Amino acid sequence: MKYAFTSLFVVLLLASCSPQSGIYKASAYVREKVAGTIRVDDSGRPLNSGVSEEHLLFVETDSSRPAPLFTTVWIKQKAYAVQPVEIKQSQQSIGKTNNGVEVTLQKKEGTELWQLVLTPKEETPASDAALAEKVREKNIVITGSWKDKPFVYAFDKEERLAPLHFQ
Repeated sequence: MKYAFTSLFVVLLLASCSPQSGIYKASAYVREKVAGTIRVDDSGRPLNSGVSEEHLLFVETDSSRPAPLFTTVWIKQKAYAVQPVEIKQSQQSIGKTNNGVEVTLQKKEGTELWQLVLTPKEETPASDAALAEKVREKNIVITGSWKDKPFVYAFDKEERLAPLHFQ
């Protein structure tokens, strides 16, 4: 009888620890892009600062299970449409940190690595109170569906990369 209860407990524990989103790991990076030439109006005033931020988002999923369907990413309460692109190489270099250290993503065996290409979109999380709260609390929130069930995956860490300067 003790063996049956112990086995049942272990099965329930393992089931509760399995990912509910299909995402095993997520990494976020941000870098400034500095324009070399900045447009000006007729009186010579710049139309914009020439500096923009680029967000790079990568997720790792189990290759033996179906991939999640990503719908929206929220970064600092701004919504982005998502286009996932699978990275086939086992290593992917994405740039250098401000200290000059090369940042390379290493795909683990049995996983798939995806870059989530982001496009700004107009959306508010007002229809779902729990999502709205998560978007306010966390720096990065990924929404979508996995195994026909909606998911929300949230985290805060975003590493800064060295800026890109264009001529």
